[in-house]
Amino acid sequence: EQLRLRQLSKEQIETFEHQRLASEKQKTVNEAQALAAGQGDARQPGLVTMTTILETRQLTPVTKWFRLDAPLIARSAQPGQFVMLRVREGGERIPVTIADYDRDAGTLVIVVQQVGATTTRLCALEAGDEILDVAGPLGSAIDLPPGIHVCGVGGGFGTAALLCPMREQRARGSRTTAILGARTKDLLILADDL
Repeated sequence: EQLRLRQLSKEQIETFEHQRLASEKQKTVNEAQALAAGQGDARQPGLVTMTTILETRQLTPVTKWFRLDAPLIARSAQPGQFVMLRVREGGERIPVTIADYDRDAGTLVIVVQQVGATTTRLCALEAGDEILDVAGPLGSAIDLPPGIHVCGVGGGFGTAALLCPMREQRARGSRTTAILGARTKDLLILADDL
């Protein structure tokens, strides 16, 4: 296949690549539709979907909160997991912690700090915009016994990773305490949510 590509013109290569990407996206859509129809395993690893941003909030000058429409991912998300996302075709894939989820509403919350090219592109998006690929949930869930005292420590934008586990533990009858810190008071986030 590599040899064949070398003999093709630039237009032919672009057409070939476009057809390949369209085929991959259709396969993903078919898998998502099968899952939505109750066929297959909702926890299938690597489920990739184009995702619409429902709501955003600027938490600090460099930190943004996003609520995403992602029912297939939200349905099987657990505290401590993450998603891989890609903002544009050819862009890098970055891991982002699932800060919170709502299975009934089919939504995920992620919090992103603008530090590089991909996070800058992501933080430029607003409600109604789409993220090209969101894959997940990935990673191991946090499994703590119910009825204990959980003390979560969060620093800067990493505080977002505490939202989901702390909410889950409160729902299971545990007492929770959050200790939050940041370089400056202006960079402290989500204190009211914890």
